[in-house]
Amino acid sequence: MSYVSYKAKLKKINLKPDGTKEIVLETADLQGQLETLSDMIGTKLEVTHDDEVVTYAVQINTKTNKPIREYKVDETGVVSEVKPEGEQVELELDGVPKEVIETKSEEKELDKEIIDDFIAAGMSPIFEDMPYEFTDMVRRLRDGETYVKFANELDMTVIEVGAMFDEYRKRVAEMAIKWDLWRNGKIKGEPAVQQVTETIEGTEPDPNAEQESTEGEEQIPPTEEVNFETEEQDQAESTDQETVKTPEPEQVTEAKKEVTAVDIDNEALEKYILEHKPKFDGIELDFPELLRQRKEEGKTWMNIASVINLSSSKLSTIWKSYKELVAKKMTEEGAA
Repeated sequence: MSYVSYKAKLKKINLKPDGTKEIVLETADLQGQLETLSDMIGTKLEVTHDDEVVTYAVQINTKTNKPIREYKVDETGVVSEVKPEGEQVELELDGVPKEVIETKSEEKELDKEIIDDFIAAGMSPIFEDMPYEFTDMVRRLRDGETYVKFANELDMTVIEVGAMFDEYRKRVAEMAIKWDLWRNGKIKGEPAVQQVTETIEGTEPDPNAEQESTEGEEQIPPTEEVNFETEEQDQAESTDQETVKTPEPEQVTEAKKEVTAVDIDNEALEKYILEHKPKFDGIELDFPELLRQRKEEGKTWMNIASVINLSSSKLSTIWKSYKELVAKKMTEEGAA
C-alpha cells in the first residue's frame, strides 16, 4: 500500500460526457514522491482536500468602522477579548431601550498554518458547543493522522469532522492573528493578571468588600487560597473537604519573569513532569498523575475535570500555573 502526501493548487474540474469528473491539480511539492505517485496511476485512491486558507467573517461597527470584538495578548501569549478602545460600558436603565449597534460583515483570510500553530500551542479556547480536544487533534494531524481516524473515534462522518475543524478555525482566527504577532515579536504582551478569587454561583461580588467589615467577621485577603468543594461533598455536608489551591500571584509572576526569555518545548516540559513529578506549595492537584492518565489512558482534560468535579476552565487555569512553575524549576536546574 502506497502513501503520498503533498500540497497542491486546484486548477480546474472537467466534466466528461460519461458523467465522470476530471480534477486537475498543480504542485511543486512532491519532494521525491513522483515515482510513488506514478505507480498509483490507474489505482483507486482515497482523496481528502483541505483548504490551506481559512476564510472567516469579522463583524464591523459601522459607526466606528472597528471590529465588534477586539483582543489583547498577555506576556505569556494568552489571548483574551477586550472592549474596543474608547468605548464605554453602557448601563441599561429602566425604560431606556439599549442602543442597537449597526454592523456589517467583512470576509478575511488567514493561512491555516498560523491558526493550527495557535491551536497546537494550547492557547486556543474551548467552546461549550464544541467540547473537543482540538489541541491534541491538531498535533496528531501534524504527526500524519487523518480526519478519517477522528471520524471513527467521534462517530462522525469525515465530512462532519472537516466541517467541525473549519468552524473551530474560523472562531479562533482573530485570536490567532494577535498571538502570531506576539510570538513574532511584533507586539508586546501586556502584564498577565492572575485571578485568585472565586465567586459563589448566583451571587454578585461586593466592590466594597475590602473596605467594609462586619464585627466578628474575619476579612480574607484576596491572595488567600481558594477552596473548591466537590458536588458530592457539598451535598453530604462533609467536613473532610478537598481543597484545591491556586498559587499566590507573586509566586506565578516570579515564575513568568524567569522563563519569559526561555522557550521550553511543551513535549520536554511534559516529559520532565512525568519523570520528576514536581510538586509546589499552593497546588494540591497531582498533575503528574493526571498527565499520566492523559498520556497512557487516553483521557482528555475535559474527562479529568469531570472526574475531579472541576470546570474545565478552572482546571486549565491551575494547569497553566503549574506548568509555569515547572518551567521556572527547569530553568533553575538547567534542564530547559
